[in-house]
Order: sequence, then C-alpha cells, then structure tokens
Amino acid sequence: MERETARGRTRRGLIAALDLEHYDFNPGAKTLIRPTEGTILERLPPRVRVRERALLESPHVMVLIDDPGHLMIESLFSEPLEALYDVPLMLDSGRVRGWRVGHPLLVQWVVEQLARLADPTLFAERYGVTNEPVLLYAMGDGNHSFATAKQIWENLKRAAPDPAAIMNHPARHALVELVNLHDEGLEFEAIHRVAFAVDAEQLLAALAAFCQTQGSSLTVLESPSWADARRRAAEMRQPERHVISFVAGERYGVLVIERPSLTLPVATLQAFLDRYLADQPNARLDYIHGEETLEQLGAQPGNIGFHLPALAKDDFFRTIIRDGALPRKTFSMGEADEKRFYLECRRIVP
Repeated sequence: MERETARGRTRRGLIAALDLEHYDFNPGAKTLIRPTEGTILERLPPRVRVRERALLESPHVMVLIDDPGHLMIESLFSEPLEALYDVPLMLDSGRVRGWRVGHPLLVQWVVEQLARLADPTLFAERYGVTNEPVLLYAMGDGNHSFATAKQIWENLKRAAPDPAAIMNHPARHALVELVNLHDEGLEFEAIHRVAFAVDAEQLLAALAAFCQTQGSSLTVLESPSWADARRRAAEMRQPERHVISFVAGERYGVLVIERPSLTLPVATLQAFLDRYLADQPNARLDYIHGEETLEQLGAQPGNIGFHLPALAKDDFFRTIIRDGALPRKTFSMGEADEKRFYLECRRIVP
C-alpha cells in the first residue's frame, strides 16, 4: 500500500499477518517481534473486551523492519500488481492506494528478504552484538492493540480442549502494516517534556545527583535565549553524551550529560523524572509535541520544559536491542492525520 499525506509525504507499506507466538510484551522479552515502549497492562482489559467478541480485526498497527537497502517493500512497487483501491481519506488526511501481492514468486521474494534480515550472523554483525536473539519486527504504532491480540491468543490457548488443534486458530496471527524504518515518508518526531509545579533549581540539583549515581556527570550551561539554547544543544550533541536544552521561567540553558548509561537522552531524562516527581505531590509531567507550545509552557513560573532531539532512525533498533523497550512517549511517527487508517479486515474466528 502507498499512503500520501496532506504534508506531501508518501509512505509505503506491506500488509501482513504476524505470528503472535513470536511476540511477548513482558519486560525483557527477546522475541522476534518486540514492543518499542512499555506496555501498560491497565490499558488491555477494555481492548480485550472488544476484540474477544469480534469476528473481524481491522487494525491500525504499524510494525517497522530495518531494511536500509530498501530491498523488500520498495522492490514490489516495480512489479505489475493488481490494483485494489485508490481513495481519498477523510479530514484532509491525504490518499491511500493498495495493490494485491499474490504471485507466488513475489511472496517468495518477501520471505527471502525477511529471512535475510533475520539471519543471526548478519544480525550480530550489523548491531555489534553476540549471543543476542534476533529482533526482526519492532512496534511502530499500535503497541497496545497488538498486545491485546496477544492477550486474546493466550486466553484462547488456555481455554482450548485440544492444545494442538488450537494452533491453527486464525487469532494466532494479527494483521499489521509493515513499514521500512528507512522509508523517506516515515519521520520520527520528538516528544518533549514539561514538569509543572516544581522548583527548577532543586530539580536540576537532583538531576546532577542522579547522574552521579549512574556513573555520569551533569553540566548546566546558561543561554541568553531559547533559540540560543536549542542551537547550542544541536551543535554539542555527540554519541557519547546527552545534550538537552531547557526553559524554566525566564531562564534558558543546556544540560550536558557525559558518559550516560542509557543510549537515548529521553531515556536518561525520563528515568530521572519518574523518580524525582514521585516525591513531589503537587508536581506533574506532560508530553508536548510542538516547540512553540513547549516554550510557552516552560516559560511559565514554576515550570521547566525540556527540548529533546528526534530519535535517529539508525539508533532505533540498536537501542531496543541494547536497552529494551523505550520510555513512554519517546517518539511520534508523524502527526495525527498521518497515522494508519482502519482499512483492511481479516477474520479472527474459525
């Protein structure tokens, strides 16, 4: 399928059903299919109640593969495929087109390319790991919807009178859109943080102490303006350090964390904020997409806003392999009207 957005981006994907036997949303799981953010178990029961009574699934789940050579999905578009649909989307959300990939040789091509990406030797070489189980599919969007499908499947297995026969149940698989992480139409956008009702000076002192416990060090650099703070942060970023610009009332600056123990700046910041704000009864944390909104909120008395860099695509799989699921609200795959629509259906009952 091909999705055009109102912003001029075009994203390409492949609709497929993934085997839930190769997925586990529990922390630390090393399955072939993995979540990219922590699964909040409290979100599953209402979704389970909907899906367990459904004859069909019509998902919005997007799953990422790491194919920098653009060999698997992109190559299919040079083939003569049967057109299935070509329709505009509601609310100025662009257009979507779909084609059937039905020829056995094309299906075999897809299988071979996935097998190539999942080759254990090539996987270890690419990510610089040893004795590490292969990660082939990473959740991009719809993490909790896919976890719901897994929960339903596990419930069906537990209730099955014949453990062997249940393995052919259609609910064993879940429909997704596979998207190449390196697709030019796919953009990762940062999600920033604002802490409300806090003392910025005390918070930064606590952050310095937290960094020391992690074997890191924190330096706070003052800036004359918000624009200057963001410019300096962008210039100072290096792989071995985390650099985050901040605004706290009329104060602007840059946080420089040397020798971080985690891969991503957002992971370091979120780990600290979760611990610090838990002891601040009146404080709260919000997640902000736009830079202007971040500045406006951070500039209000008693608040501090943190401007985070967008997640680099080359770091995405490597970070999940090394650190596990990312902190919540680490990244956004485009704006709301660029998300996947509920289009295709698949039967999930015999």
